[in-house]
Amino acid sequence: MIFFFSFNQEKGEARQPPHAGLRAKLIIPDPELIGKITTFTIKRHVGVKDSRSVNDTEEMFKHKFTVRGGKVTVPIPHHILEDHPLQYDVEQIEVQYFGELVINDKLIRKDTSVQNELPVEALKKSAVNNNTDELIEPKDIFSFSKNLMAIPSHNKIATLGLLIVGLVVIVVNMLIGVHDEFSPRYATYIYAQVDSDGDSSSPIAKALSGCGAVTF
Repeated sequence: MIFFFSFNQEKGEARQPPHAGLRAKLIIPDPELIGKITTFTIKRHVGVKDSRSVNDTEEMFKHKFTVRGGKVTVPIPHHILEDHPLQYDVEQIEVQYFGELVINDKLIRKDTSVQNELPVEALKKSAVNNNTDELIEPKDIFSFSKNLMAIPSHNKIATLGLLIVGLVVIVVNMLIGVHDEFSPRYATYIYAQVDSDGDSSSPIAKALSGCGAVTF
């Protein structure tokens, strides 16, 4: 028995990731294997080239079926490889992705199995944005609600309390500024309508400056 990987028509569609449309074509010509339980898996093996290494093999995808004919096509969901790194081999670490076909026929002989590495095309990363400025200096994304939910409960309470107090101060400050702007000079509360040189001065402008000080 053998199997190989190929891509269906989705592979050529725009904006599809490189591994989209990946499928495994299994060829099982032996009639004695008809009716046998068969398992096809996609695995990632990490090998560390060291005397104290701890190698690991992770099963990423599993498809179990009963052999009914000589040919079987198994589609590989594209999200299986979406968030995983490229296959690579460096001086100390080797990462490999491969498919494995195992037929449970131990009543006749030892389980039949065969392995095959995934095609290089399936392990390529999706195209990245070619905008150099965004790659070097990505835009900042700020979310007050997300930041607030990420801090401990007592800090949330303190933050909300300060926010409420600040809003109250700003509102009261602006009301005073409006009052002092349109009241006679002798009836102003805080903001005088003239500056220290005796020139005309706007209480509303002074109130806005005060609001800015509270904000920062």
